[in-house]
Parts: sequence; structure tokens; C-alpha cells
Amino acid sequence: SYYTSGESVHSLGELKCRDANVGGGGAAIDDVSGGGGAGYGTKGLDGKQDKSAQFGFGGNVYGDKYLTRLYLGSGGGAGIRCNGGNGGGAIYIECEHLHLYGSITANGGDSETGAGAGSGGSIHLIAKQSVDIEQKALIQAKGGQSGKWGLYANGGHGRIRVDV
Repeated sequence: SYYTSGESVHSLGELKCRDANVGGGGAAIDDVSGGGGAGYGTKGLDGKQDKSAQFGFGGNVYGDKYLTRLYLGSGGGAGIRCNGGNGGGAIYIECEHLHLYGSITANGGDSETGAGAGSGGSIHLIAKQSVDIEQKALIQAKGGQSGKWGLYANGGHGRIRVDV
């Protein structure tokens, strides 16, 4: 049997795999369908089909919603001729005083046309004494956007936790 932890297989030859496994999006298995978006904090969207039902399924929700353990985002399902988007990263910062004036992101990767996008990753910030976040600052772990043609499936969002 073929499986990976967190990603789905886009196989060649006789084996076809459109089911999602854990968080990875399932692959499309014909040229008029799209791969599924990856899941993590929220479910990835199913791929769309034009004339058939051979689209990849979206990845599922998994992991620890309280972020006591960080997970990477998962990869989106491949289209028949293109790769899915990469999953977002995992960021852990522990400090005395958090002063954020820029961006901290663990976003999922966008996908090529017809493939599923990657899911957002994890961000866990701990400030032991104080937090100062500028109004224009950004903390984000969103799912990637999929390609054109309407055969798309966006990735699910990741998870963010801020402790003070």
C-alpha cells in the first residue's frame, strides 16, 4: 500500500490515488479535474471537476488545536500535469517582551493550475511579560490559493496561539 505521513501520493502508471490522507490533499486522476487542497487547522477544499468525478478530495483537520505540539502544514494534491502547493512552516518564539512591528507568517503555498494549494502551518508565540503589536503588524497562517481554470481547491488555514 502507498501512503505518506501528511501528504498524498500522485502516482504514475496503474495506481490512482484521489483520496486525501491525514492532511494532504488527494491527487486528480484525469485531465479535467483538480487536486484537493490540503487541510490542517481547517479542512482543505475538494478539487473541482469538469466532466467527471475524478477530482482529489480535500485534506482533513488534524493536530493539536491548543498548539502544545506544532505541526507543519500539508501539501496540496497534484493536478494531472502539475504539483500541489507546499504546506506552511512551524514557528515557535518564546521571549520576555514581544514587540512586533512587521510580519510573522507560516502560510501555505499557492498551487499551479489544476492542483490543490497547501495548508497554513503553526505559529506559537509566548511573551512572559508584555506584548506590543503594532496595528499594521501581521501574524498569519492562512491556506494557499489554487491555480486558474476553476478546477481549484484552496488549502485549509493553519493555527496561531499567542500567550502572555
